[in-house]
Amino acid sequence: MTTGWILIAAILVLGGAIASVGDRVGTKVGKSRLSLFNLRPRKTAILITVLTGSLISASTLAILFGTSEQLRTGVFKLEKIQKNLRNARKELEKTKTQKSKVETELTQAKSQQAEAQQKLDATNQSLQSTLAKLSEATANQARTETQLKQTQGELNNTNSQLNQTQGKLNQTQNELNQTQGQLNAVSSQVMALRDERQKLIEQRDQLQAERQNLIEQRNQLQAERQNLIGQRNQLQAERATLIEQRDKLQAERQNLIGQRNQLQAERQNLIGQRNQLQAERQDLLGQRNQLQAERQDLLGQRNQLQAERQDLLGQRDQLQAERQDLLGQRDQLQQERAALVGQRDRLKNEIGNFKSQIAQRDQEIAAQDQAIAQLDQTISQRDQVIAQRETSLKQLESQQKDLENKQAYLQRAVKILEEYYQDYQALRGGNLVLFRNQVLVTGVVRIVDPKAARQAVDQLLVTANKVAIENTRPGDKNFNQQVIQISPKEVDQIIDRIDDGRDYAIRILSAGNYIRGESAVQVFADVTPNRVVFQAGEVVAATSTNPSTMTQEQLEQRIEQLIAASQFRVRRAGVLADKIQIGDARVETLMRFIEQLKQSETSVEVQVVASDVTYTAGPVKMDLVAVQKGQILFRTSPDS
Repeated sequence: MTTGWILIAAILVLGGAIASVGDRVGTKVGKSRLSLFNLRPRKTAILITVLTGSLISASTLAILFGTSEQLRTGVFKLEKIQKNLRNARKELEKTKTQKSKVETELTQAKSQQAEAQQKLDATNQSLQSTLAKLSEATANQARTETQLKQTQGELNNTNSQLNQTQGKLNQTQNELNQTQGQLNAVSSQVMALRDERQKLIEQRDQLQAERQNLIEQRNQLQAERQNLIGQRNQLQAERATLIEQRDKLQAERQNLIGQRNQLQAERQNLIGQRNQLQAERQDLLGQRNQLQAERQDLLGQRNQLQAERQDLLGQRDQLQAERQDLLGQRDQLQQERAALVGQRDRLKNEIGNFKSQIAQRDQEIAAQDQAIAQLDQTISQRDQVIAQRETSLKQLESQQKDLENKQAYLQRAVKILEEYYQDYQALRGGNLVLFRNQVLVTGVVRIVDPKAARQAVDQLLVTANKVAIENTRPGDKNFNQQVIQISPKEVDQIIDRIDDGRDYAIRILSAGNYIRGESAVQVFADVTPNRVVFQAGEVVAATSTNPSTMTQEQLEQRIEQLIAASQFRVRRAGVLADKIQIGDARVETLMRFIEQLKQSETSVEVQVVASDVTYTAGPVKMDLVAVQKGQILFRTSPDS
């Protein structure tokens, strides 16, 4: 309230000060008969008055808009607020539609979850039967030694594939157990979330009802606000009309003041002429020039005085006669001046009445602006409540989306398990010769001449085709047949990628699982910049051991875990090679390192260190290094 009174006082004081300055400037312009833009003095005074009124209006609006954010919002952002309200209503309808859709999808997700549970149970039973068959196959291994001797050439591939499959099977069993645990946890979470969702749905319905009530109240308040804004605009229009009338009256007042000043100046000139004629009769020529200038401004009789310049004595008589006329005119002007003074006083009274009316209207506008501000504050509070309710609704939707993502993850896990089982069945049948994502050929190229890019890619594809024939058709030496399949577009993409003069590692990989006798093998290419991944001597992984308290088996297990961690770090760093060479890649070197480690009586840190610069394409050569208190005790490198 105090701020409003201060604002009104500031507007009144500033308007009065500007009006006073404008009045003084207009008065001085009228007295000095100044001219702006080649206008007459009277028009110049009117222009000064108009500028003063415009300045008062501009300062009033600037103060109002500068101090009242609600007024700025009501004048400039009202349409935007209404548009946002319409958009909010549309979004509310859209949210209701999405809610119905989400509930339908949730019902479908529940049914799909039940189906996934059934598939998981079936997969678990299949894996158990598979494990039983695997045990039986191990028992039958002794009976198949004779056949294995005949197929010694295929044994290496089969053993490696069997080891990979056994590892994948163990990993799959672990993932299945984890998935089963996750599924049980998710099921319990689903039950809890289902109850919580029901409660939240009830709360959401209640919140939506409250939100609808708040929206209706907000609409009602906005309607009241529109009425108040309309009344305010009407009052502002009336105020503008009164200000315009005031400016017009002030302009007329300035005009009358200018005329009064002009008459007073003419009166002073006439009195001066009379005294000059009586006292300075000898200086008629100078008086004539001065009187001619005054007659040009007041009577327009300069031509007559110029025609009578030759007869000075006649001019004197004529001037005396004119003096009598001017005295009569002076009396008439004084009478007119008295009438103008009366009009001026009457206009002052009217201006005072108008000012009091304007002040009263300004007070009413300020009160209505305050009421509008209170309504805006109420609407803002209601909007905050609605925003909080909408945030709660979005959190519920986010939780529901998380459940859907978990269900999708379980479905993908089931699909992967089924693919692993199919691959294992094919492997047990002895027919699977190429695995999905198996590397057929790897090459490092640097293309200096762009024309040589296609030749390099073709050479890699020829090598990959040869490897595919050797795996799918053992014994077939006709390597001119086209077995691998890759799209020309992908080949062009490879060429465009590698023709910039940098080193690239190119791998040709199998796109699927293929059995013996396949006529076509779909492949794809992986192109990676061949950059430095590890510098020579860089520590890749490390672990601490205490050989005095650990058994031989525990030491070997710790070293295996360290090597596995190194492989994980190497793959994560972007190295494409599948295997890590420790030392000279001999088992004796690794066992000798473990024996040396076993002889230590204190704690020793074992590190895996890059023995050479390692690039993306490989190879990966590492050394095991035993370090104690920062000193290297021994390592697996040949020169240790």
